[in-house]
Amino acid sequence: MRARTNEIIISDLLVGCFECCIKCLGGIPYASLIATILLYAGVALFCGCGHEALSGTVNILQTYFDMARAAGDTIDVFTM
Repeated sequence: MRARTNEIIISDLLVGCFECCIKCLGGIPYASLIATILLYAGVALFCGCGHEALSGTVNILQTYFDMARAAGDTIDVFTM
């Protein structure tokens, strides 16, 4: 009889835990969570596209514009 009592107590605890989890999940602001994820995805996309655009610009400048350099000059691509 005692084992049956333990089973009932354990099942009551599981139901109580489930109800507690449902209450906590119900309090999450899903709209804000989705907006935050979209914000980070947008920032990552913006940074990636900006990096690709700047790399392409540097390649175009190096390909189509020639600079006369003196011996021993070191010049950075971004100071053209």
